[in-house]
Amino acid sequence: MELEPYNINISVLCPPNTDTDYFRSFHTTTMPVIMRKMTAVAGLVSAEEVARAHIRDIESGNYLTTNGLMGWFLGLVTAGASPERSMLQALAQFYLSALGRVGILAVVGYFNSLSREHANMRRKESEHASLPGAKIHS
Repeated sequence: MELEPYNINISVLCPPNTDTDYFRSFHTTTMPVIMRKMTAVAGLVSAEEVARAHIRDIESGNYLTTNGLMGWFLGLVTAGASPERSMLQALAQFYLSALGRVGILAVVGYFNSLSREHANMRRKESEHASLPGAKIHS
């Protein structure tokens, strides 16, 4: 806000899971299974799509760049006091924030159920491993 008189704008990029060599390598080698399930919710976006969206938003003077429906909902429900130049987007934030909150709560609930399921599986594996003569299967 204080830089606006000098025609200096700030932009924030909230990239989704981006299809890069690093992400593919991390996803297939070291990413925990629980994270793979969670990241599958938002899908995968090409680096080119992320870059194009951000450049478009910078040129349009938009403060926040998101990709996909999940990203848009996250931007919607976390808008708070962030600047908004689009009246249409401001109206969407105002009127749809409650719906967005319900959607985000559903996703968080799903992630929590995945986490509980994963913890229970780990606990059972640990209990099984502590039994005399038990072998861990890879």
